[in-house]
Amino acid sequence: ITIHENVSHDMARPYAPLQSVGVGEKMRLHAAGGSLGWGVGAAIGAKLGQPDRQVVLHIGDGSVMYSAAGFWTMARYRVPVLTVIWNNVNYQQVRFRFARYQGNMAQTDRYPTMFLGDPEIDFVKLAESQGISAAKATTADELESELEIGIAATREGRPYVIDARIRCIDAGAESTWHSQFSLADSRTRNV
Repeated sequence: ITIHENVSHDMARPYAPLQSVGVGEKMRLHAAGGSLGWGVGAAIGAKLGQPDRQVVLHIGDGSVMYSAAGFWTMARYRVPVLTVIWNNVNYQQVRFRFARYQGNMAQTDRYPTMFLGDPEIDFVKLAESQGISAAKATTADELESELEIGIAATREGRPYVIDARIRCIDAGAESTWHSQFSLADSRTRNV
């Protein structure tokens, strides 16, 4: 069973019309849009409903920020889900949607709050802090190796997280611009 909440770097976009949900050896669950953060809970629910089937969660780095607390639930109740975080350090799908309007953001290549760096989120530490083994994959070979490790972990009854670093695509892909606002620097008193 594949839970798919990986909006902007969707490797399976061309196959979306072929999805079958409910019956059969393979199942792929995805949303057509609307909200972020449902994937972790959906993966837990899929595993609870089908405990004897492999469950793999594909989730974007932006989406996981809305639901990372679910990793604790996976660890606490030994819900063996393999999670692959497709990490492009951006809310790229949101940026892509803004760029379509060709407004000020697209013209200046400045998309406020889209870049998820500075500081960069360490998803391996985030998962480990909640009791889940995790690793980073920065190449295809590393990803292949980590997928094998992750599948072995889930077969042993443990959840596993892979932080898969991917390149950003579409509008503003190379932009790391973000507002340099600092609340601490704007204080009149150090309290």
